[in-house]
Amino acid sequence: MKCFVGLDVSSTKLDVCIMLSDTSTPVTASLSNDLSGATEIKNHILDLNHTYHFERIVIGMEATSLYSFHPAMFFHEDSQLKELHVEIMVEQPNKIKKYRDAFYIADYFRIERFSPSFLKEEKYMALQHLTRTRLQIIEQLTRTKQHFIENIYYKCNTLAYQFKKEELSTNLWSSTMMTLMTDDLRRTC
Repeated sequence: MKCFVGLDVSSTKLDVCIMLSDTSTPVTASLSNDLSGATEIKNHILDLNHTYHFERIVIGMEATSLYSFHPAMFFHEDSQLKELHVEIMVEQPNKIKKYRDAFYIADYFRIERFSPSFLKEEKYMALQHLTRTRLQIIEQLTRTKQHFIENIYYKCNTLAYQFKKEELSTNLWSSTMMTLMTDDLRRTC
């Protein structure tokens, strides 16, 4: 017999439905989305496994940004659940959108049309955060440079043309030009 645990995760609660392969649902509950709620779900799974001796246990939930991360990591890292080879599946919302509550999510995993998902470990979450921060800084730097270029254009929109006309060897982007453009800023700082 197989056990499928469907979790509908929100910011404050975990709606849980434990469905067996014969579609019976020995446990349906609404618990708090914290350590005590996740521990209660784990205890239900362990009690049912003691009774039924499951050949496969799948805990499935929809990826709901920050809300599903902590329960998924709790179940993934728990030593008692690891001994039972419990599979933790965090499914993308576009695949599971028809299944709006815990019962239907458990049923979705019961029909086994999902593909194995990979949980993001903490070190990869930190890397993802650093990468996003770097991207945001680069985007801000690009916007700032674009703003600076627009200001140069407003101040001296004919300067490049005059350089070409008079055949001067200087460049619009030379250090002298940059000093002229930023000199006012240095004096005021």
